[in-house]
Amino acid sequence: MAAALDGGLSDAEFEGQARQFVELLAPSGLGWAWVDGGDRPGYVCGSAAVPAPCCPNCAAAAQRSAQLESAVDADALWAEEGDAAARRCTSDTQQDAPAHRVHYHIVLDPTFCQPTLLVLARHCDGSALSTDEVWAHLSADMHAHRNSPFVFTEVEHPVLGTPCFALHPCRTENLMALMRSARSAGGVEPSGGGSYLVSWWSTIAPIVRLPNRLCWYHPTVGH
Repeated sequence: MAAALDGGLSDAEFEGQARQFVELLAPSGLGWAWVDGGDRPGYVCGSAAVPAPCCPNCAAAAQRSAQLESAVDADALWAEEGDAAARRCTSDTQQDAPAHRVHYHIVLDPTFCQPTLLVLARHCDGSALSTDEVWAHLSADMHAHRNSPFVFTEVEHPVLGTPCFALHPCRTENLMALMRSARSAGGVEPSGGGSYLVSWWSTIAPIVRLPNRLCWYHPTVGH
């Protein structure tokens, strides 16, 4: 169980804010939902079929993709989320273009007591994406600021136990403190309920090229 630290969230706070988050972002089209973890902490999940970007290192990507594929049970993952549409992996805008099914999970890190974005991505044939291919889905800003507050790494999903990628929460508390300070100094009040989780999401969403329909102020990072 995660206990709240200064600037962090407890398990109960995270679940309460996560349920509000799901309602608030319902129009996003990503199918955000709260998943009860049973005897483990719950999490927020959403998914999208997105056009496959051109991988800069296809040979190495294919090799790592095969390695990840052998380590992950795709059927178990789809069953866990109950997302029948995930198998179809089609795009509304590019029906004939290769697409990746990308799952976005938001969990509460028990060590840092901070929300954490996990990315689970697959080809339309069910094989897992390589590190290079997942990196290709990140925004140009993420690539430009390798020393930014955002650390992208491979981890084990805390509930599913499968390999995935995460924006590591080690610097999230400092980032959130910066946001609060800048907002306070500028006299800017957030919309959308003012929750810690939604404020965090306003910074995270652009990194993974997801729409952020909330009018939140957030400072430029990575300088």
